[in-house]
Amino acid sequence: MKSLALLMIPVVAACGRMGFDQPAHPDATSDTAIDLLHLTCGAPARFSVGAATSRLAATSTPGGYNVFTVDNTGDVRGFTYELTTDKPVAQLDNVAITANANGPLGSIALDDKLLLAVPYGRPVATGTQLVPLDAQLATRGQPTMQDGWFGSFNTLAATGSGTLAFLGQLGNGEVDAKLVSPLGVDLGAPHPVIDQADGASLPTILPTATGFVVVWAANAPSPNEVHAELLDAQLAIQTPATTVSFLTQFDAEVPRIGYSATSGTYMFAWVEKTGQGDQIWVSLRDASLNESQHLKIGSGYAPAIVAGDNDFLVVWEDGLQLDAARITTGGQVTPLSILGSGGKFAAWDLVVHNGQPAVVWAETGGTGANLWLDPLCN
Repeated sequence: MKSLALLMIPVVAACGRMGFDQPAHPDATSDTAIDLLHLTCGAPARFSVGAATSRLAATSTPGGYNVFTVDNTGDVRGFTYELTTDKPVAQLDNVAITANANGPLGSIALDDKLLLAVPYGRPVATGTQLVPLDAQLATRGQPTMQDGWFGSFNTLAATGSGTLAFLGQLGNGEVDAKLVSPLGVDLGAPHPVIDQADGASLPTILPTATGFVVVWAANAPSPNEVHAELLDAQLAIQTPATTVSFLTQFDAEVPRIGYSATSGTYMFAWVEKTGQGDQIWVSLRDASLNESQHLKIGSGYAPAIVAGDNDFLVVWEDGLQLDAARITTGGQVTPLSILGSGGKFAAWDLVVHNGQPAVVWAETGGTGANLWLDPLCN
């Protein structure tokens, strides 16, 4: 199961996507332009990955998808799938990347190259390493070891101009951001973005039209609130901490965010710990973080969001299964089913390729190939 156990107070371990998996596409060299290719609706692609997968991160590349898995011993392995038609084909399988992983794994595509963020240290994480990879999943340089720097769901974010930000939480609870190179090397001093007095958990960063947005769960004051702020491209705070959650009698936890560049709309999702169980709520907000509406969309835990060309895809955990919904920027909700082969999810992630969102999940206890790539078409 995807763990939300503590890595190191107050950082929470979970597998999750890095939030930027739509690179620039090269010019097509065939009759079918590569940027028109999508997964087939209603026919999820299936492949086999390690049966012991406990964490998973998926990334879109110019040619298709990359998937990275972590097993119960901390070994990280990579898989690549090329989308030359509407059916992806396996290219690289079970490539050994690194070991000693312990915490949220994620990757970001930089054209045909990648940067992988891997918390390290067992049994307790002691930092995060940034591993630069080429299109063949070979290392492009020595990993950059960020000792005492802890990530959560979305640790890396890249703007359209190529500025790459790395978000991390220090041992004292403060959350900083810094610019790094495509090789993961620091490009200047860290910028404090969340004060340690907030008692932040699960800080997440995403690119916007002009910089970045950061969201987190603030554990002070009580009950917990979801906060967000906007940064410019140099990581200076432009819009200070804004409260996104709105129910004042319950703790708001596990915040996630999606950003639609087409409409300039943010969607936030989180868990409300109510007396009737865990509830998934979302808030739609404009470019200045002003709310247009909020909605309860289901029961469960650990939501994630990505923005496609036409709407947002939200997926969350509901017991042993995954639930999902498509939500338009106008707030129209369409529930969706995620069907496997009779098993339960072991790990999962969301990805966007050519404007098409999809859930990538590893099944355990089912039959046949255990990795599913499902676009969950509306």
